[in-house]
Amino acid sequence: MVSASRKEEKILQAPASVMVVDGKSIGDQRHLTVADLVRTLPGVDYVQTGLTQTNVVARGFNNVASGALLSFVDNRISRLPSLRFNTHNFIPLTVDDIDRIEVVLGPTALYGPNSASGVMNIITRSPFDSKGTTLHSGGGERNLRTFYIRHAQVLNDAVAFKISAGHYFATDWKYEDPEEVRLRGFNPRDYTIKRKTAELRFDLRPMEDLSLVLSAGYTQASNIEMTSVGAAQAKNWTYNFLQARLRFRDFFAQMYYNRSDDGETMRLRSNEPVVDRSTLAVLQAQHALSVGENLQFTYGLDVLTTMPKTDGTISGIYEDRDKIQIVGLYLQSELALGEHWDLALAGRYDNHNHIKNPVFSPRAALVFNPTEEQSVRLTYNRAFGTPTSTNLFLDILSSKNPFGVGIDLRAQGPFQGFTFHRDANQLPMFRSPFAALVGVEESDYIPLNDPRFNNAMWQVGRNQTLVSLLPTLRQIAAERYSPDEVEALLARFESAVPRTLPDLKNDLRVFDLAGQTFIPLQQDSLSDIPRLKQNITETFELGYKAVVGNKLLLTLDLYRNRKTDFVSQFNVETPNVFLDSITLTRVLSEQLSDSLLASDAVLDAVLSRLDDVDQGGNGNGGYVDELSRLFVLGDRNNGSSFLPLGTVSPDQATDPTAVILTYRNLGQVTIYGLDVGMTYYASDTWTIAGNYSHLNENQFPTRSLNAPLDKFNLGSSYQHPETGVRLTGWLRHRGPFPMSSGVYSGQVAGSTVIDVDVAYDLPIHSPDASATLSLNVSNVFDRRHQEFVGAPEIGRLVSGGLTVRF
Repeated sequence: MVSASRKEEKILQAPASVMVVDGKSIGDQRHLTVADLVRTLPGVDYVQTGLTQTNVVARGFNNVASGALLSFVDNRISRLPSLRFNTHNFIPLTVDDIDRIEVVLGPTALYGPNSASGVMNIITRSPFDSKGTTLHSGGGERNLRTFYIRHAQVLNDAVAFKISAGHYFATDWKYEDPEEVRLRGFNPRDYTIKRKTAELRFDLRPMEDLSLVLSAGYTQASNIEMTSVGAAQAKNWTYNFLQARLRFRDFFAQMYYNRSDDGETMRLRSNEPVVDRSTLAVLQAQHALSVGENLQFTYGLDVLTTMPKTDGTISGIYEDRDKIQIVGLYLQSELALGEHWDLALAGRYDNHNHIKNPVFSPRAALVFNPTEEQSVRLTYNRAFGTPTSTNLFLDILSSKNPFGVGIDLRAQGPFQGFTFHRDANQLPMFRSPFAALVGVEESDYIPLNDPRFNNAMWQVGRNQTLVSLLPTLRQIAAERYSPDEVEALLARFESAVPRTLPDLKNDLRVFDLAGQTFIPLQQDSLSDIPRLKQNITETFELGYKAVVGNKLLLTLDLYRNRKTDFVSQFNVETPNVFLDSITLTRVLSEQLSDSLLASDAVLDAVLSRLDDVDQGGNGNGGYVDELSRLFVLGDRNNGSSFLPLGTVSPDQATDPTAVILTYRNLGQVTIYGLDVGMTYYASDTWTIAGNYSHLNENQFPTRSLNAPLDKFNLGSSYQHPETGVRLTGWLRHRGPFPMSSGVYSGQVAGSTVIDVDVAYDLPIHSPDASATLSLNVSNVFDRRHQEFVGAPEIGRLVSGGLTVRF
């Protein structure tokens, strides 16, 4: 195990909470992505949003398109370069490439920026240790077809290579997004999933203590991916990498280069292209130094350079300013304090070119080993996360004209912060798509409670309401009067509705994504949005590990996570301006009463029908209140006047009238949690395992963790060497939780599913060849459930195949 301290050590002695999935347990699991291999680990929040699409984090704070869990393959960051989210189906590995997967729960200073929520490190097999050829062919439900090949060969004592390739094809579970249908007029989704991968690796060992590993990989995939502004149809998206790793005695260095190319990807709501040809270049060096027998130092340097390239489709106006470079230094010391105690101290110093101040991240761990089979660990970690490229530089249209008044919904990152324009009285000012009605430009600011603009907007609302109201009055009047009399009556009514009103006021309301309505906002609660800074995660953890009687492995972790200045979820931060409904109702009622009551008996009789219950009235004997309601609220009845007049948009807004979805640093949240697990080796053939995780909170006023309070896994495996049969089964339970992530918001119901993996070694009597039949069934009883709002319901998937090794 290497992930806790970036060096070889026993898992019982590791100064962190580390979970390991070894190659032996991986071998029979022919799942479509590596994320499926860690879904039953304690503390891991696994969300499936499609047949191959997943979001995996540790201990909460999940999101659509999440990159919170820092994911590595052989110490290479494996997520998309600038979008910085984990697309596990883009990792070009076959199951037979993987030696083990190590997951570190919680922050760890050694891995640098963005490791505050844990690390997943996938470690692959050297061709020196895994020579031979593996072929796998399989298929299953949902038109699934899979094929993988791997060949490793040792050329001589100094050179070995491995080449692997894979392909799968399937049909995803179907989900129809109502917003996509509204905007496009039809369901635009293509549910076809395709992926092809290839990887080449050379291992060079010219000397006993010198090794060089050269590798390159390629993935091309097509599927639907959820993003914070709605789903995208990824089509022929490619991801490739180059990596070189050098190890000489206690010195390690590596360089790697990741590149993404979107292919023909489109955003499904807007039918606009997504361009992402971004790159990540990394240079790292590390050295270990021993001082005597009890003290060791590990120190190193990291340089990470991200170059987004989106042709304005993601970064918009920020396209030429979005390069990110992070330089970090770290030092760790490990001191043996006698026979049973070990102390580890570490620190990092990182500088981010778009964050004002450098960041120091300390770490301390005290490990007590009373026996070789037990350890007690007390750790403190302080790690930081940087805003993503999306947090800082996002600038795209999210929804075109969702309110029907020419105001768009736009996603824009606060790269330099957002400053709201205010008048001399410090009241916020707004901009409007109706600005031309009062002779100004859309980019010009308008003060609140401006009588000229408010009356111009009252006339727009008045005319709009008359268009919908006059047919109703025409139908009522036609029951008693001739067509000419009806038209004359309607003309009298229209002239009686005032074209201007005195003393009109404004109020502010914010669009609520969850409820799809507007909620009130106090004018003095509107605050500027500073430029984003790093968020800090501090964790205190008490851990216990023990092996009891050589049969039972126990793990227990109690922790407290405190997150400070965490980046908010995607929220609407720009309120809309309305005519104040209370003032408008009062003034309009007075004007209508003066102009209509007792002035025209025929008109009065027709309008009185509006008070009837069958016409939607309240039956109180008057009709002025019904008329006022129709003119103030229309048919929306959302507590605000008939339409948004404009938007309180910041000076830095790309679109001056758009409602802006954006991010801001928030205050502080503290979470207490528990992870407990056990593995019982009942015999040489039976193993029983289980774990349980609990959080004390999963929703705060400023943030949802998008994870359940409680989850547990219970599994068992059986193997019969004489017959070659192996059977593994897991029960996975996830509790309900509230979700809010980007444009997706709502409640996610709990779920309980059972997965089964079966393998049978065919009786081939050859020492150099083997063949295995496998059957994998996820969600055996087809308990359809939705794991994220906006994702399809996940059903059963049965797949199987034949694997031949020689």
